[in-house]
Amino acid sequence: MTPDEIAFTNAFNRQRPILTGFAHCSDLNELHVVRDAFFFGLARDLCPEQYSTIASHVVMDEQVAATAHTSQGFQQLLESARSQKAEWTALVDAVHEKATAVGSDIDGIWKTLEQGRMEWLRAVNAAHPIKQLLKEALHKDGAASSPGDVSDVMMVDLCTLYQHQRFIARCRQVGYHGGNARTTESAQRIPSGEMGSTEGRMETA
Repeated sequence: MTPDEIAFTNAFNRQRPILTGFAHCSDLNELHVVRDAFFFGLARDLCPEQYSTIASHVVMDEQVAATAHTSQGFQQLLESARSQKAEWTALVDAVHEKATAVGSDIDGIWKTLEQGRMEWLRAVNAAHPIKQLLKEALHKDGAASSPGDVSDVMMVDLCTLYQHQRFIARCRQVGYHGGNARTTESAQRIPSGEMGSTEGRMETA
């Protein structure tokens, strides 16, 4: 591996805890917070000039200070960074240049995670009212112990599980979206984690 490939791989690996936050997002806005935190974290290691410009603003932002160590702190930090529109665009562009130089498709990696999560959320949201309706009908008709009727409810559960399995399969395949397997192999082993574990990391960025 070249020095640039090693540097990028190490930076990517350090941001794996940030990426795991996608699995706990409930909508597209939350997913984009995780995505931008991933870019911001990569910039800290790979694009120090662009990173320091935005970090200086974030450190002086009173709203960031006011929400530090709260559930809103992580998102407020990213909103502050994004508010510097020209500087933020320059930072994201610089990160993409570094990724392209080593053959890593970070947009493809993220797109797979985002689409998989949104599919899972849609499946869960669509199945829930159907499950509730069937269960209420079973209890109303006194058929909750009927194997045939109960199996209808179980079928809805199985459909939801199938969507979940498709979601997991997408996550396992995510590493193959990069042009360079050596710089994207870490994405194939994205571990499970809590969003809370990423908050402290970004606050100390």
